[in-house]
Amino acid sequence: MDINKKYSSLSLAMGMLLGAVFILSSLSKAVNIYSFAMETGLYINLYMPMWLHGGDMSCAVLVCAIEMFVGLLAFRQEYRAQSSLLFFVILLFFVCLTGINCFFPSTFAGSIESCGCFGELIHFTPFGSFMKSSILWLFSSIHLVGILRSGGIHEIRKSTENMLTDTFTYIILVLSFIPSMFSLVLFNDMEHHTYIIAYLLLCPIVILLSFRSIYRYGLRNR
Repeated sequence: MDINKKYSSLSLAMGMLLGAVFILSSLSKAVNIYSFAMETGLYINLYMPMWLHGGDMSCAVLVCAIEMFVGLLAFRQEYRAQSSLLFFVILLFFVCLTGINCFFPSTFAGSIESCGCFGELIHFTPFGSFMKSSILWLFSSIHLVGILRSGGIHEIRKSTENMLTDTFTYIILVLSFIPSMFSLVLFNDMEHHTYIIAYLLLCPIVILLSFRSIYRYGLRNR
């Protein structure tokens, strides 16, 4: 019983940590969406199917929004099963992508030097990027196993239906797009220091509104 309790606490901690990492990663990339789109374009051109080529900016905005959305979803107790599955799948994809880039680079272009995982905030080597993704994927595995052991996965169909009709979901989805869209529209039209100050003011507002929604709609559903 004590072991199950400890494992459940560890799983919960992993979920909170992954949620925070995903939110930080999204905001770090979105601050200069044009730079991240260039990194995204390199991976798309070398490792992705042809139908994605040319969609650098759309994919960059979508990646930032998805990471933010899943990160915020992890803080809503009712939807932790969904966030745990999404963490596992997304990080598995990143492990495969960074692993290919590190160990099986393109024969004509070599490895992409930076993954852009945290935008310009933190730079990783190809191997460092693979190790970072692998460690986070291990955390997501611990989190998912904890959800499975607690039986939360059995409720996933019903809770997914609730999530799709929950106002909270769509508020969080809209808020998740705001930082990257702010960067897309204003990055090239504002003086650099003014833009950075505005972005740094925007981020806590988005986070506070998100957690207010988590608290408000979480209480309503109890």
